[in-house]
Amino acid sequence: MMGLGNPPCFVGKVNITSENNELYWSEQVAGANNTSLNIAELYPEALATEISTAMTSASLAGNAYACTFDPSTGKYTIERTSGTEDFAIDARTSQAGNAWIGGTTDSAGNTWSTEQYGPFNLGWAAATALTAYAESHTSPQVAGAVWFPSQPAQDDNGGADNALVTQAAAMDGTQVTYTFTQWQTSNESKHFPHYLDKNQTRTWVFRYITQASRDQYIQFWGAYARSGGAFKFFPDYSASTFFEYKLTLESCRERTFTERTVQGYPYYSGTLSARGAE
Repeated sequence: MMGLGNPPCFVGKVNITSENNELYWSEQVAGANNTSLNIAELYPEALATEISTAMTSASLAGNAYACTFDPSTGKYTIERTSGTEDFAIDARTSQAGNAWIGGTTDSAGNTWSTEQYGPFNLGWAAATALTAYAESHTSPQVAGAVWFPSQPAQDDNGGADNALVTQAAAMDGTQVTYTFTQWQTSNESKHFPHYLDKNQTRTWVFRYITQASRDQYIQFWGAYARSGGAFKFFPDYSASTFFEYKLTLESCRERTFTERTVQGYPYYSGTLSARGAE
């Protein structure tokens, strides 16, 4: 009997603005530290590099830090790689523009309550106190702009090349073909030859997504994907292989998961469609 594989993973870019670009942490003896991230829209791996550099440069204790992002969990880890002082993450809303929690206020300017967070959070929710001091910290929740379905896709067409060709015929039967695509050859480990990857569409059909997974998807869709942001799709989140897509018009326009009830329990089903963004 064949078992199901891992569910896929969708990883978008984190939008760092003046509202969520401040990192706060405390070193055990040196005390409170603060540094600003560059304003940019970055995939988590690139953002992790920015965090490593910024925290190392600003350390009052002379610590060096390494931040990594793991697509198999959707979480960030910050580790002290040299120096002697353990550190604590400061995810309090009293710290303006707190990057750990994705900013400190909602769209209306209201301050987050405890356990709330912004859509581009780094895996921490608003807290009333610092974390415990330690040599490393891994975010307690999946970060913003990341979606892990609770189930593998029931159907995944693997990507189909759109020809985008129009044919016209005259009264005498003469035919003229207009093509709006570029034919390419490539030695990449995909298919050969192939149409330009940006013309490739891929469709996923999901069944029986849990309420928690649907909520996480709405965060991914609402703040990031629906605005046309490119995302990395990992067919198996435990592997490093990914493809880069943007949602199609139909999937940008609506939250595609609708409720179904199975034996009294709420589950959700729906279809996602995306176009290649490579």
